[in-house]
Amino acid sequence: MSIDLQLSVLACNGRSMIIDLTEVTSLSSLGIHGILMSAKAILLRDRRMALLSPHVADVLTTAGIDKLAPIYDDLDAARVAVTPG
Repeated sequence: MSIDLQLSVLACNGRSMIIDLTEVTSLSSLGIHGILMSAKAILLRDRRMALLSPHVADVLTTAGIDKLAPIYDDLDAARVAVTPG
């Protein structure tokens, strides 16, 4: 199953999500698009999404994804961001 399809399925399940990109050192436009579409789908369902991304945060910020899903270097901070209340 492609990563785009996997992200779509996860985004539509009605839960908040953290995408762990700690092992990712570069992103293609396809990867950025998949994350962007997932963030929009999650927000439409009144859920939250956070990105764990120490290496590609600058690329995600340039793409404007940080306006939809905050970007963290720390898993605990990302967990707090997606926890309701």
